[in-house]
Amino acid sequence: MNIAIDPQVNSRLRVFLTRHVARHPRTDAAYIRRAARAVVEDGHEVRMPEGAVEAMLAFEDRFGGLSYAVPGWPNEMEYGLDGDVSLYETPLGWAFYGVLDGSQTAPLDVLLDGRVTACLGTWSQRVLDDSAEQRLNKHALLLEVASMPRAVFSQVVPTGEPAVGAGLGLPAVVEASGGGDRWWRDNRRAVWCHLDAWPADGTDHWTVTCFATTQREADHLAEDLRRTGGTG
Repeated sequence: MNIAIDPQVNSRLRVFLTRHVARHPRTDAAYIRRAARAVVEDGHEVRMPEGAVEAMLAFEDRFGGLSYAVPGWPNEMEYGLDGDVSLYETPLGWAFYGVLDGSQTAPLDVLLDGRVTACLGTWSQRVLDDSAEQRLNKHALLLEVASMPRAVFSQVVPTGEPAVGAGLGLPAVVEASGGGDRWWRDNRRAVWCHLDAWPADGTDHWTVTCFATTQREADHLAEDLRRTGGTG
């Protein structure tokens, strides 16, 4: 079932899908079955891995044709195969192009298990989202808090370590958090850690944004996070 009409999604995501997300035609399932192919790095076509066609069909059925804008980003987020039914090898496994990222204006890879990954420039392949649904949840939450006062700072940490530890006791928003984004929120404040860069020097570069009902509270939250690393 396409996620836009799934009654089982959480209330935040349901509001987001209703108010902000447009739906466009999806790639036809019969075409996917007929034309799907697997290509190795030298361009040769090989036998499709087991379960690959089913993974592409399931992704297109669930997310194909969705698009939405996030204020401040140059292009829309788009989901679906968009007629490209090629499977290719990545350092993390077989993948297909299933997401167009509007903030980077770059296609993202979807692994057969549903994780969304990126390989930007000379950086290594990196899992940004545990699933497309988690990706939608993180953007739904971002739009929910976008009008709140905020304070922003950057942190550089060793590869694989989070910028802050636990959001200063705020409840974690698990459904919106993945490899490239961590969210915490209560009814007055929110903390968003976003992975901006992962160069080959063994560091991760995160942007930490603190939202609150007042600018003073947002500034205090950011200062506390800088001082304690979010462990308080």
